Amino acid sequence: MLPRSSGAVLVSAMEWDEPEDSADSEAPPVSISGMAAAFERVVGAAVSMTAPPGPGPHQFRRWSGRNTRIAQTYRRGRVLLAGDAAHVHNAVGAPGLNVGLQDAACLAWRLAGAVHGAPALLDDYEPERRPAAERVATHTHAQTLSLAPGSPLFGP
Repeated sequence: MLPRSSGAVLVSAMEWDEPEDSADSEAPPVSISGMAAAFERVVGAAVSMTAPPGPGPHQFRRWSGRNTRIAQTYRRGRVLLAGDAAHVHNAVGAPGLNVGLQDAACLAWRLAGAVHGAPALLDDYEPERRPAAERVATHTHAQTLSLAPGSPLFGP
């Protein structure tokens, strides 16, 4: 549980094996009972949970080891993607903000150039930024696997 300065609380659980009855592996439990069930699956025992203190709104999130996606394309016509719109990955290692800001910085000067008569600058945005997103996805996936039960780093 992570209390926020606003009084809201963020509650997260990371499950290595998705529940068999889960139709959507990205769907977070959005209730206390759903979160308690997620924690029970993780620790193997019933966990008693009550509503977090404070005024809320409270957020409940279940992380998935499979939470990695990269857009098929970063550009379609006049629409360009950056940050989480272009790529999402597990938060382990916390690279998300950095790679999103790097996307924005790379795109900003290209957009300025396009406005001032050099639209071809936009053609190089995806070839420059996609490899960075792929590296982050690979690294966060490896870090996630290293934390998984049975990892050679931590034993069975």
